[in-house]
Amino acid sequence: MSDASIRQEAHRLSRLPHIAEAIERLEEEDSAIRHSTDRLRNDWILQRLQDEASNLKNPVSTRVRALEILARTQGMFTDVNHVQIQQSPEEIEEELLQKLGALNLP
Repeated sequence: MSDASIRQEAHRLSRLPHIAEAIERLEEEDSAIRHSTDRLRNDWILQRLQDEASNLKNPVSTRVRALEILARTQGMFTDVNHVQIQQSPEEIEEELLQKLGALNLP
């Protein structure tokens, strides 16, 4: 069979109810396996970082860096600066218009 014929036959077969159910079941199992694999990998990485942070044979800088990464995974540090605006939208608009006027644009 040609590749095109194989694809057509596979598509036709995939629409049969019992095959469609089997495909759906396998996709769900695959998703669960991927999720489990991701979780195991994350757990392994966290464990390695904990080992590095607690290993007294490591230089202090290595231990501190491992602790920093662990803390970031727990959301303990944020790199977001929060700015509070004390002006109303009208005041901001007026300030912008004044600054634009100072530029002497044609």
